[in-house]
Amino acid sequence: MEKIAERKLAISAAGKSWNELTVEIYYDLGGMNYFSGKQERRGYYFSLTPETVSHGMRTYESYTGMKVLFQQVKRRTKKQDALAVEKFGELWDKYVPLYCEKYGIRIVC
Repeated sequence: MEKIAERKLAISAAGKSWNELTVEIYYDLGGMNYFSGKQERRGYYFSLTPETVSHGMRTYESYTGMKVLFQQVKRRTKKQDALAVEKFGELWDKYVPLYCEKYGIRIVC
């Protein structure tokens, strides 16, 4: 997994200690995901992960994040990286509001 773009947002969530939402685009070579037991496809993913940042430590809960393969490729190139970054805003508008609604997250800034 190699990050292409990332943005961190201050959040609050009812009943949770989460205070930061990490939104990123990354490239993954694909292959077996031994944690989930599933075969992952090679390409570019859009990911959302709620985290708790406190006293220099960053923690997160299993199965609370989400990821979406939005561009499957045979190999990574600089051109594909640039195209993936261009889609960041479109993916943001589509997934961040849905995710925040699902988990009762409010973006602070």
